[in-house]
Amino acid sequence: MSEIDKQSVAYKEAVFDLYSAYHRQSDHFNAMLFRLFRKAAGHNFSKLMDAYPLEGQVFKDWYNSDSESAFFDAAGVHIKGPTSNYPTGSIPNCS
Repeated sequence: MSEIDKQSVAYKEAVFDLYSAYHRQSDHFNAMLFRLFRKAAGHNFSKLMDAYPLEGQVFKDWYNSDSESAFFDAAGVHIKGPTSNYPTGSIPNCS
């Protein structure tokens, strides 16, 4: 997979979709997709990454970030309130 430009409009839109998925109880397609990334394991995670490389990269960047607030701040999405939806545990192939 080629390097994804983290300053691109598409990347930033995907970051906002991720934020919406976990902090706004959104039910649009991308919100459901990010929830599916979180539930997928092993081969299914890889299939999702192949089918949705931009969203997969955003998910991996978020999952592997030092803190949720720092990740969203870096992308220009400023969160308010607690960040209780930050992932815990490990997701295979997400490192």
